[in-house]
Amino acid sequence: MTRAAPSQPWYRWWQVPIFVIGLGAFLAVLLWPKPKLPGPTELLAQRLKQAWSLEEAGTPDQLLETLQALEPLDAATPEQHAELRFLHGLAFARRAELAEAGTDTAAAAWRRARSELEHAGQLPLPSAHRPRWAFLLAKSQIETGAAPERIAPLLESAAAGMTRDRARALELLAEQHLRRDPPDRLAAARAWERLLMLPQVTDPNEYRYRLAEQLFLLDRLTEARQVATRIPPTAPRGPAAQRLLADCLLRERDYAAAAAVLRELVASAAAHELPRLQYQLGRCCLELRQLDEAERQWRAAAAAHEGSPARFAARVRLGALLVDRDDEAALEMWSSILAEPPPAVWDQPFLMLADVLDAWETTWRSWMQPPLRSRPVGRVGPTLVAARSGARTARSGLAGCGAGGPEARGEWQPRSARRCPYPFPRRRRRLRGSRFPGRRIRVAAAGMELAGRGEFAPGAELPPGRDAPRNVP
Repeated sequence: MTRAAPSQPWYRWWQVPIFVIGLGAFLAVLLWPKPKLPGPTELLAQRLKQAWSLEEAGTPDQLLETLQALEPLDAATPEQHAELRFLHGLAFARRAELAEAGTDTAAAAWRRARSELEHAGQLPLPSAHRPRWAFLLAKSQIETGAAPERIAPLLESAAAGMTRDRARALELLAEQHLRRDPPDRLAAARAWERLLMLPQVTDPNEYRYRLAEQLFLLDRLTEARQVATRIPPTAPRGPAAQRLLADCLLRERDYAAAAAVLRELVASAAAHELPRLQYQLGRCCLELRQLDEAERQWRAAAAAHEGSPARFAARVRLGALLVDRDDEAALEMWSSILAEPPPAVWDQPFLMLADVLDAWETTWRSWMQPPLRSRPVGRVGPTLVAARSGARTARSGLAGCGAGGPEARGEWQPRSARRCPYPFPRRRRRLRGSRFPGRRIRVAAAGMELAGRGEFAPGAELPPGRDAPRNVP
């Protein structure tokens, strides 16, 4: 019978844990990840992060110094290269904004910013930077005189993707639409509408006025009036909005409401605005048959300084109004109107040329009516004959006077230096001793000469049927 081998004591097994520990240490050393040194691309990415932090908190000069230290860019990826060019353009744009506007420093910085940003746009710039890049490129193009057709798409892209500068992008977009030839007023109005819907707009009255102005010019009067009424009269744009509201009401022929608005404006308007407002209030009073008030307002507007468009318009309206009220005053008014040289180009904002001709024809017809015909024939008969003869002569003579002479070229010459087509001397010798009818003939001739100049524009032609006053025998 064999005997069992005696068991080993426990202290004889110490080699096992030592072996396990050694094996674990070996495996740990073998499998532990070894530190990897960053390559050029990784180092550039780290420095780009530092540059972005400087862009938010540093100065443009510090940012440019950091970017210059990153050169050369042999190891940069196309995306990193685009990002570097964008940072360069951003730094130069900030330098231009901090410089005094209009100086050579600002102009040079804007040109360099535009060059860098256009270079960045040709590279695969990350999409996160695209809206801001478009906004800065649009600003640099505005400052360097680019065409609005190139700038507007950039601002549309910037306004769609930005949050911080979206209001400014829409404002610039509206301005660029108005810079087009001809101005795109509808697109500008839409930009103002989008701007007014932004929550960060704290004072919308300025933008409301600009929107109402464009709607008025687009002849969308109801919308313009609704926008203008939302501007308080006490706001900085309040008086201008009230004037625009009055223009809308006049265009809509709501003369009672327009008169109410204009009376409030006349009570508080500045001196240089009064003639315009008084003239428009006189128009409303005429339509409302408040003739005394209309005459009073137009006389006040006619007292404005010479060269004021409202002064000329008010005197023309007064000349037509006074025909049935004071014949002598009407004659004096038309004499003073026609004694002044007309402008070389018709730029009257209150009267169309047709309004001037209608006012003159109203006066002419009134002078041809009784009681002028009821005066003694020996004194009045030759006057009517001369007036009729002068009208017929003016019809045939105005074409020769305006075809190639100074009037056709829009030039003004003294009356003595012009070739007058009206053969009045023999008739006037007959009327010696009759002062008032003779003055009437001279004013009539000057009025038809005014009509014969058309719109006072070089080479302008009279509209059909406008070569002489209507209803003249």
